[in-house]
Amino acid sequence: FLERQTATFDPATLPERIPDTYDSAAEYHVYLEWVVTRIWCAFGISWHVLEPFLGILLGLCAACAYGIFRLGMNRTLSAAGTALFVTSPAVLDQVSNMRDFSKAPFLLAGIYFIGWLVTRRGRASWIHARAAAMGVIAGLGMGFRQDALILVPASLAAILLGAPGAVFGTAPRRLTAAAVYFAAFLAA
Repeated sequence: FLERQTATFDPATLPERIPDTYDSAAEYHVYLEWVVTRIWCAFGISWHVLEPFLGILLGLCAACAYGIFRLGMNRTLSAAGTALFVTSPAVLDQVSNMRDFSKAPFLLAGIYFIGWLVTRRGRASWIHARAAAMGVIAGLGMGFRQDALILVPASLAAILLGAPGAVFGTAPRRLTAAAVYFAAFLAA
């Protein structure tokens, strides 16, 4: 089943005693494992019941890609870019690789929020809400795939150096936003 030679698995075929093994890599995918467990508990253990979940991940990628395109393009070009992205052979090839593809929505959402933070002016107090959202995205992404850790230095650079605003008088605000980011990241 794990090598995908069969699509379904019957838990009754397991031996009564299974030796305990420790896999440190499993700790890095705890949220992904939780989602797969819940799906399998609800619909049975089969690779096919995970396909809607993969479709949801692809839809989230499309939404994030559209958001990224909208940071610098009009709606029409953004929709076209999103369609090209979602139907690209590279993306379609990875959709079935759940372990690796599950990080994609979080990475794209992180990129979107970084772009949004550095390109959009808003109230100065919004930087804390944006930082919290960025921290949650990176923290949740870490639970799906540890590669999402790449968002941490990029997000901190955006918060501390890239957010628009007056240069003077913003250092305390940016430092507290970085603290909010870390708190949200650790909480997630």
